[in-house]
Parts: sequence; structure tokens; C-alpha cells
Amino acid sequence: MAETSMISPVSAVWLVITREWRAQRNAFLGWLLPLAGLLGAVAGIQPSMAGKDSLLAAKMAALPENVKAAFGLGHSDFSRPAGYMATNFLIVTLGATLFAAILGASVVSREDTQRTTESLLTLPIARWQVLLGKAIAAVTMLAVFHGVMLGVSLGVLASVVTGDLQAGPIASMFGGAVLLGLLFFAVGFAVATVLKESRSAPNIALGLVLGTYFLGATSRLAPKAEALNALSPFDVVEPTAIAQSGSLESKAIWLLVLGIAFLAAAILRYQRRDVHA
Repeated sequence: MAETSMISPVSAVWLVITREWRAQRNAFLGWLLPLAGLLGAVAGIQPSMAGKDSLLAAKMAALPENVKAAFGLGHSDFSRPAGYMATNFLIVTLGATLFAAILGASVVSREDTQRTTESLLTLPIARWQVLLGKAIAAVTMLAVFHGVMLGVSLGVLASVVTGDLQAGPIASMFGGAVLLGLLFFAVGFAVATVLKESRSAPNIALGLVLGTYFLGATSRLAPKAEALNALSPFDVVEPTAIAQSGSLESKAIWLLVLGIAFLAAAILRYQRRDVHA
């Protein structure tokens, strides 16, 4: 008990944060570098794709209207930077969100997989401090992840685009991706704390991201299933809609509210499990 009193809550949480950053560094870079490189390459060819007679324009014209609507391409003006990035934003919308969900699940499940839970909990740290530190570390990773992606996009576009860069709408698209990432990180985090065997949590989180994404796409393909679109959080921050309006809709705040609720529920659930153990 004397050892426990020697470490403050802030120090305990900071200890977990630094430990988590070291543990997740390779996974973080393994997702960030390829996605940032691909996004930079896509941004770099914007001028050649912006013309009415470009290859992208020909491909868009060849797509059926319902397919374009399913993937949010129905009203894209890719002759402008924001519209062009929205057309290709699946790299961020899906790629970064998959990373966020797997990260949320793995910050808990990794301890079970590597059998380090017991050694972690022998430290003079309460279980809620462990989860809070992990959550802060992961949310910081997501902020850095999207910040780098945004910086790469705007930096490359600034070097190839003449005229209005449309930085505001593009930043808003990334803002929507951040909210999506936070929500699915929290969902993965909560799934891992609920399961008795948390090793399967990353796969479940992966399935939830893909399932809700394609649920929204399917609802736009089939008019009779349009009501299902409300179940897909991807629809709330649809990139082409943001490119047209120039900003996020106010309802996007609900993604943040839900994410915080899932995080709080996960920490409370894990703490109760500790009490009843």
C-alpha cells in the first residue's frame, strides 16, 4: 500500500501513455506511411485529372448513376481541389477509420494476446488509470495521424494547384474523418472491455467498420433500403457533401458524443470487472 501512495494519478496515467506509444509505434507507422504516401500521390496528379476530358472524368461519366450515388460521387466537381479530394477520400474515410477501430480494440486485447495484463496490473496503478492512459495515447495517435494526412494533402496540392486551394473544405473533410475515427476507436475499445476473451476484438471492430460503411452504400443503391442509411455514421460526414457545403453539418457532433459515451462506458465496465474479480 505504501508503494501505491508514492505515485500520483497524473504520473500513473503518463506512465501508461508513454508505454502505449512505444507499443503501438510500429503499427502506427505501418498504417500512416502507406496511406499518407498514397494520398500524396493522388493529390499530386490533381491538375491532370481536373479537366473535362481527363481520364477521371471519363470514368465518372461511365459509371451508372446509382453506383455514383452509393459511393458519394453523384455531385462531385473534381475540377476543384475539394471536389477532387472528396472523390478520392475513401483512402482516408475507410483506411484511417479501420486503423482507428483496430487500434481501439488492440490497446486492450494486446495485453491478453501477449499475456502482459498481470504484469501491467502489478504496477501501483488503478485499472481505470490504465484504460484512461491507453485512451489518451490512442486519441493522440489519431490526432497526429490525421494531422499528418492533412498536411501531406495540402502540402502536395499547394505545389501543383494554381488558384484557390480550398483548404477550408478539405480540412472539414478531415475533421469528419477524425470524428469517425474517434467513434470507431471508442467502439473497438468498448468491445475489447466487454468480451471475456478480448483477442477477437480487433476482428469484430474491423467487421463493424466495414459493415456500417457498406450498409450506407447499399442503402443508396437500393431506394427501398434508404432508411438503413441512418444506421451508417459514414453518411453524417460524407466527403462530397462537405466539399459542396464547405463545412461539416452540425449533426456530426453526435459522432463525438457517441464516442465519448462508448469510452466512458468501457472504462466503467472494466473498473467494475476489477471490483468484482
